[in-house]
Amino acid sequence: MKYYHGSIVPNLETLYPFNTSNSLSDKECIYLTSRKEIALLYIWVRKFMWLTYGFDKQGNVVYTETHKGALEEFYKNVKGYIYSVEINDEHDNDTHIKNTITVYSETPVFGCEVIEDVYAEIIKYEDQGIIRIRRYQDLSKEDKEKNRSMILKELSESALYRNDRVLLRYIMMRFPDIYIEFKALEMKTGNCSVL
Repeated sequence: MKYYHGSIVPNLETLYPFNTSNSLSDKECIYLTSRKEIALLYIWVRKFMWLTYGFDKQGNVVYTETHKGALEEFYKNVKGYIYSVEINDEHDNDTHIKNTITVYSETPVFGCEVIEDVYAEIIKYEDQGIIRIRRYQDLSKEDKEKNRSMILKELSESALYRNDRVLLRYIMMRFPDIYIEFKALEMKTGNCSVL
């Protein structure tokens, strides 16, 4: 079956398993998706991941901005590559993310699409109805509160934030009120950390 992998690294002929501080797996692996639009969202130049996408009832990809201009902030003028691979053997879905798999061995590349500007490509996908974008300014008060609660919950429950100092600094800068609320809750419950 054909799968895709988004990357900022050019000229790959083989994908190799790797692990970073923001990986969902403890093992070195390669994340792949059966959907090109998801691979596009993973073309990322930041030293942390901030992917806020999900799926609607029809299974379409929906990207939701957590703050005004997030899509442009993360993707404008980013050059990347969508690599195509064929996977017919053993793989896992240990990320529990819809339409994604993980493989643990070197995987040869059989195709590559160059994306000159990821933001422009996402907008093209939006125009074609492949991705739906929920822009921050169009979100209801309830949806903005859901975003806020999601960030606060992740800060409280996820070790990823505790291990990824670059991501934590981004949250402190971009969402200072949420970070202050998190620290207040942490002090109240006695679960103090070095965050």
